[in-house]
Amino acid sequence: MIELGVAALAGIIFAGVCVAVLVVVGIMNIRSGRKALARVRGTGQSAAWHRQVLILFGLNNIAFAALLALVVLLAVVLDRGIKITIIVLLALLFVISIVLVVRCVMSVMQTSRDLTRLE
Repeated sequence: MIELGVAALAGIIFAGVCVAVLVVVGIMNIRSGRKALARVRGTGQSAAWHRQVLILFGLNNIAFAALLALVVLLAVVLDRGIKITIIVLLALLFVISIVLVVRCVMSVMQTSRDLTRLE
């Protein structure tokens, strides 16, 4: 068993609260994105979920929350095998997060171009 100091325990609790907030914000963004998709589809236009900025941003928030949780676990866990597994998961989530951010930026740029064409 690991003995944690007060500062380390406070840091873990703070990280846990941050993870919870990021997950809640991510879920709210995904729900808002789904509502926006329904409105667009209601007008007869085709819309894909992977082009909806709010959905991508929500997924990225959840991925960032998972990254934060894994970093905290990496600091607490002692077993070398588990640490290696956590590092592999961190790398995978980092790549996923980068892809989501790039996709989100591309969607925003495309939406901006579409709006300037309409004017």
